Amino acid sequence: MRALPAGCIFADKGPGIFVDEDDKDTLFGLLGVTNASAFKMLIELQMAFGSYEVGVIQRTPVPDSFGDDLAPLAHCAHDLQRENFLPDETTHVFQLPVLVSVPGESLVEASTALAAQFSVRQDELAQLQAQIDEFVFDLYGLNESDRQVVRREMGTSIVSENAVVDEDDPADEDEEAAPSNDLPSQAQNLLMWCMGVAFGRWDVRKALDPSLFPPLPEPFDPLPRCAPGALMNSEGLPAEPTELAAGYPLPIAWDGVLIDDPAQESNPQSGDIVARVRGVLTLLWDERADAIERELCAALGVRDLRDYFRHPSKGFFNFHIKRYSKSRRKAPIYWLLQSEKRSCAVWLYYPRLDENTLFVAENVTYDLLQREQFRLDEFKANLESFSGAERKRRERETDGQTRLVEEISAFHKGVLRAANLKLPPDHNDGVLISIAPLHELVPWKEAGAMWQKLLHGEHPWSGMSAQIQRRGILKA
Repeated sequence: MRALPAGCIFADKGPGIFVDEDDKDTLFGLLGVTNASAFKMLIELQMAFGSYEVGVIQRTPVPDSFGDDLAPLAHCAHDLQRENFLPDETTHVFQLPVLVSVPGESLVEASTALAAQFSVRQDELAQLQAQIDEFVFDLYGLNESDRQVVRREMGTSIVSENAVVDEDDPADEDEEAAPSNDLPSQAQNLLMWCMGVAFGRWDVRKALDPSLFPPLPEPFDPLPRCAPGALMNSEGLPAEPTELAAGYPLPIAWDGVLIDDPAQESNPQSGDIVARVRGVLTLLWDERADAIERELCAALGVRDLRDYFRHPSKGFFNFHIKRYSKSRRKAPIYWLLQSEKRSCAVWLYYPRLDENTLFVAENVTYDLLQREQFRLDEFKANLESFSGAERKRRERETDGQTRLVEEISAFHKGVLRAANLKLPPDHNDGVLISIAPLHELVPWKEAGAMWQKLLHGEHPWSGMSAQIQRRGILKA
């Protein structure tokens, strides 16, 4: 037995195992050992109160060699487990949301088929894990009594001749989890992907032709800059407008701004968020798109897509924040700026946010305000031509339109106020600091709390803090 080198799984000098980076069999053998129950128990025996200490991994012995059978098992287990994360857009291997990748006459049928596939895959993984454990038991020279101790202490039990499954293994809050397999979660992930397509993050053509996906990376390859499902250029980087081939089937909001505008939802070329999402559904499901949309709304318990995108706590924005949060890190990339009564909103795409974005949003909301003000003026001008019950109905419509104009006007002023702060984001600061200047418009308490911290001098290392100090708006 030897010890692993500190901080890595291979080294060219010093203690540990020498592993050539091109020696994939040894690398996969080592991967199998370090994911086996025996190795995990050796780690835990050295830990105090469940926390890792410096040098634990380095001190843990590993076999001198792994034989010829362990590497193929570990490689197969890796590839099988990776399939669980192909529909997770927060991972480096994301391709498509599950409801797009599996055909079916309805979303319910597709979800049922997915559940069956997932169950089969988990059974196969359990069998592989059992075989890996047995190989590693042999490599460590453990007898049957020792093996039973490991199984018991590590919370596993034999359920068949070879299979071993976890009995009670609560998920670590810092461990990545695949998206939930229930239909509502699948529907939410589908709509989040549609949002990404509308902003040019994901390539909708790959949903139509899976042969366009680049090969998945091997476990020890460098991580790609973009996930396989991304809209990218020939160099594997996020595509720019000038790099997109002619004939792309959908419009893209390259400026990173979309608006909540019901009057434009029937126009797929407009900047309305619902129109853009509906355009994606139509491209994928064609004449079945309306039925698919109804299924999505039923699964989510909402009246329509606009209701889902408007509701900050029970709709898209809250779900998106949760999916893009891990432990104490919260990093939503689709930002909701919304009026007080939710009648008007703008969606921003954080990766494209720059010093001009808020002025683009201000122009969009100004155009909306002008249009609704024109409608209000028409209502008032025609009011005198009606009488009786019709006049009362028209008066109610005028009152409602007046309140709408007042709401949009207040929202427009808020966007203009935020734009005039001229605090462009430094993307090195992270999402929470970057979104803080928009706290009055964003229905997320975290933004307001961060803004107060910045005003009181916290996070002085950040680019935003430096801008606040230069602008002289730091609180004493």
